[in-house]
Amino acid sequence: MSQQKIQKLNIIRELRLRRWARIHFVPAEERSSTWHPVVLEEMAIRDLEFQRMEEQSQQSITSQFVPLAPMPINILHPAHEKIAEPKLAKALQEVRKANKQV
Repeated sequence: MSQQKIQKLNIIRELRLRRWARIHFVPAEERSSTWHPVVLEEMAIRDLEFQRMEEQSQQSITSQFVPLAPMPINILHPAHEKIAEPKLAKALQEVRKANKQV
């Protein structure tokens, strides 16, 4: 085999191992030291990615809230006595009354 084919196979194998590591990701304490170094390296990279995502999510959550000045709430609204009927219902009632009068 030529040197290019060997390197190409090694690259393909490395990419497959990295893909496997991403799909089968486990926390650091559950990893075995006997795993392939490429798998361990990819999982360590994934750890850093999770850490960055967590830091960014914390920052984005705190930046979304705007503190408001406290206001005293002294107004108590009375309960609604009757809910207004839709205009269509009133129009139908008027038509029915007009038909009864005729």
